[in-house]
Amino acid sequence: MKITISLFVLLLLSSCVNFTNIQSARTLGPTKKKDYYIYTRLTVPEVSGEIEGIMLVPEFVYKKRIKANLDWGLKVGIDARINGNLKYQFVGNSKSKFAMSLMPEIGFSLFPTKNSTVHNVPISLQAEIPLLITYHFTDYTFITTAPKIVDYYTPKGNYGMLAWSTGLQFGKKVNWTLAYSYFKLIDSPNNPLTTSGIKTSFFDQANVFELGIKFNFKARGRMHAPSID
Repeated sequence: MKITISLFVLLLLSSCVNFTNIQSARTLGPTKKKDYYIYTRLTVPEVSGEIEGIMLVPEFVYKKRIKANLDWGLKVGIDARINGNLKYQFVGNSKSKFAMSLMPEIGFSLFPTKNSTVHNVPISLQAEIPLLITYHFTDYTFITTAPKIVDYYTPKGNYGMLAWSTGLQFGKKVNWTLAYSYFKLIDSPNNPLTTSGIKTSFFDQANVFELGIKFNFKARGRMHAPSID
């Protein structure tokens, strides 16, 4: 039981952290049409004073400009997760030191629950609305904070979380990220952690620490200096 619960929490936190990695609130701007890169994160979730495990999760990210202050993006993770998002920058522009954006995102993943087996892994639908707030020290060094609302739906029911992430990204040829995230589970009658008989206090709140590295690509697939996303 303990192993099963820990696996559930580990995968839940992994999915939550992957949902919005630390990035700039700037959009691509009027001169850049698209961007794509590989972002790999090493995350360490801590729940009730206990480390739940260490996860290494790479993902492919693609972004395309719709207009100067609006982008759409696609993220595909090795952990069987596909997300799409829109980023709307309403404060500043692609060169501003201070920027703010809304980035609603929706996706799905193969999401094991308490009663899953190897041949019975239900699909989880996920949605979130983060507010990205960024200050750029230089084009390649910035700090971002992102309060957000997260909602999940699984065959076991739906539940939500309030969350907050903040992090520093730096590096010119390769981007490095140091980040911290906090998650607060919102209890509800349909919460799968409740209906499956697991006390919600087991995952009432959690802390996640992250080290990330981002590799950028040119249109022909070769790596290049980091873009400003």
